[in-house]
Amino acid sequence: FNLAAAAMMKHIIFLCSVAVMVVRGFTVSSVKPSQLRKFMSMSVAKEIDNSFVKIVAKYAGVSLIALSLSDLSSLPVPLSSLSIVQPAFADVRAQQKRTYFRFSPKFITGSAYYAKDLKTAIDKDDWPVVSKFFEEYVSKYNPNDKTQVDQTDSYVNNYLLRPMKLLSGSFAERGSSPKQKALSDQEIAFESAMRELEGCVKDMPGEGFFAATVKMPTGEQRTKQGLAAWNKGKVAINSFIEILNDGLMLELNKLKPI
Repeated sequence: FNLAAAAMMKHIIFLCSVAVMVVRGFTVSSVKPSQLRKFMSMSVAKEIDNSFVKIVAKYAGVSLIALSLSDLSSLPVPLSSLSIVQPAFADVRAQQKRTYFRFSPKFITGSAYYAKDLKTAIDKDDWPVVSKFFEEYVSKYNPNDKTQVDQTDSYVNNYLLRPMKLLSGSFAERGSSPKQKALSDQEIAFESAMRELEGCVKDMPGEGFFAATVKMPTGEQRTKQGLAAWNKGKVAINSFIEILNDGLMLELNKLKPI
């Protein structure tokens, strides 16, 4: 039993301890290295460096279920020294899962269409197809008057913009969070790119209140603007997906970039 084998055994036991904490309900990323060592109840664990602890804590993520009282009473660590999943935080996590399950399928469908069909239409200068991407349709009539429109929608809004807004909003903890802001920034970037792309199929209002209408380009300039806008949108979608996937709960499937 040499030193190399002993070192490997320490790391294996450490990983197992982290896994147990995750399953039992601890927020591992907020537990200090010294607390993890106490949980292991091993003097040899003192030799594990803090950087390794931080790496494992990062990829361990946040727990799925809270500890029962019997579990808590049996731990070799004072309860005050560990970060337990609080009911309010558990509600936030549950809401994140519900939002993810409801809107990620639409976002996946919209992203696939954007990557293939929409790109093909722009490459072929098939602007009627691009126009359909932005075309508004009635999504809700007034139940008391079927001739009155209560709500309209569009493909880009239904399958991309709205899912991006709601998915990013689900990470707003106590009003906001760094992840929510980063996701929101990419949604705004995508929305800006889509305004440029929509400008290839119709005249668009100017930015300011008194700004002149921006005329739709034609010919090569139209294709150039369309491809540039599409590329900006692709970057925003992939950045959104990368941020969303980082630290995603283990029971949720990570999204693939386009």
